Amino acid sequence: MNLIKALVKEPNKPCKVVMIDDSLKSYQKQVGGLIEFVVIQDLHDKGIVCYCNEEGKILELKPNFALSWNGKVYDIVVGSVVFVRDDEDGGSTSLTDDDIKLIKTHLRKTSKVVEPLHILHKIVGGT
Repeated sequence: MNLIKALVKEPNKPCKVVMIDDSLKSYQKQVGGLIEFVVIQDLHDKGIVCYCNEEGKILELKPNFALSWNGKVYDIVVGSVVFVRDDEDGGSTSLTDDDIKLIKTHLRKTSKVVEPLHILHKIVGGT
């Protein structure tokens, strides 16, 4: 078992630092299903990767945060996500304290966009 420091962000909840096994099964447990790699350009450029539930939208999971490019929102990430650092060899490694600060700063900006969606999600009866 290779434990690494990761950051988990659940919809409508603050981020939490967790120690997880660097394995497919562990990532799937964190997101509640099959994983999908999400490119968040500002973070990816710094070696930080994000995984979400591949079927999150089909399963109508709660909105988590927005993805934007040049100030324009182009998608919404739903369900729980896990952030780790790319080790450049196809695996993952622990986030640094600076990585965690960077992710939290990024999420503070993008989570505000989806706040109205949480209300809508409750109205239409999502999970």
